Amino acid sequence: MRRKKRSYANRGMQLEREIDVSNKAYERKGVGLIKKLPTPVHIHSTRGSRVSGVLQKGELVDYIGMSQGAAIAFDAKQTRGKSLPLSNIPSHQYTFLKGWHDNGGVAFLVIRFTDVDKTFFYPFERIEYWKEGQNKRKSIPIADVEEHGTEIKSKHGVVLDYLSAVHKELEG
Repeated sequence: MRRKKRSYANRGMQLEREIDVSNKAYERKGVGLIKKLPTPVHIHSTRGSRVSGVLQKGELVDYIGMSQGAAIAFDAKQTRGKSLPLSNIPSHQYTFLKGWHDNGGVAFLVIRFTDVDKTFFYPFERIEYWKEGQNKRKSIPIADVEEHGTEIKSKHGVVLDYLSAVHKELEG
C-alpha cells in the first residue's frame, strides 16, 4: 500500500485566524494594536496583473504590536502530541524574540496542542531555557508549558484572549 504524502503547508492556519480575529477585537476595544507581519516575497517578474515570485525566509516573527504601553512580539505554533519540537522554532525567530526580550519587550509563543485542544501563552524565558539549556531534550513538553505558561481561553468577547496573559506577565 502506498502512503500519501502529508502536507504541512496549512498547519496552524486555524490558530492564526483565531489570533487575527482576536487582534481585531483588541483594536476595537482600544486595548492593543497587534499586526500579523506578511511573509516576504522576492518578485521575479510582473506581467499585467500577474506576479511571479518566491517566498523568502522570514527574519521576524508572526506578530508584533503594542498593548497598554508594552511592546509585544510573538509567534504562533501548533503541534500534535504532547510536546513542541524545538526544530519548530527556527533560529531567526528565536534570535528575534531574544533581542526583543533583551530590549525590554514582551516576547512569547502562542502554542496550541491540537491533540488535547489547549492553547497557551508561553514566555520567552522558558523558550530560552529549552533552546540554550543543558538539557538533552529536543522538544518542550506540554507539562512545562502547563506549569510555566498560561492557558488561553475565550473571554471578554475575544476568541483567544492572550493579552490577559501578557498583562499578567507584566504584573508578575
